[in-house]
Amino acid sequence: MQKRTIVYEDHNGEEQIEDHYFNISVAEFIKMEISTKGGMIANTQALIDAKDGGEIIRIFDQIIEKAYGDRSEDGKLLSKEPEHFKHFKATGCYDALFAELLQEGEDGMSEFIKGIVPLEAAAKMEAKMAEKRGDRPAPKDHLKAVTASES
Repeated sequence: MQKRTIVYEDHNGEEQIEDHYFNISVAEFIKMEISTKGGMIANTQALIDAKDGGEIIRIFDQIIEKAYGDRSEDGKLLSKEPEHFKHFKATGCYDALFAELLQEGEDGMSEFIKGIVPLEAAAKMEAKMAEKRGDRPAPKDHLKAVTASES
């Protein structure tokens, strides 16, 4: 899970500072990977390699929506009801986060994703997929799209 402190201007023109939480569970990650033709990881890497900015932004937008949640006071729950994201997007927080991540570029996006996805599960899945394809990635070669800043 990743906690982001977001500074934005509300609709009254006043600066607001709020903490927001993002996480993609192992189950959510597996569903996203399996439901994407060719696999989300492989497709994301292909988009990055092709420098398809519009498609990268579309996918990144989906990832933010999938990951956003309202954390309980005790930290045990991250509720991802659609109205939570709808509220987040309506306040200006979303715009501030999206602009910040775009300004940080590929490294910023990569760091954000690394903070919300279950990297161990992603690495295992990518290794199994690579094995099926017959190409075994080097230990740090997996998840290039997710961990581009480690390379």
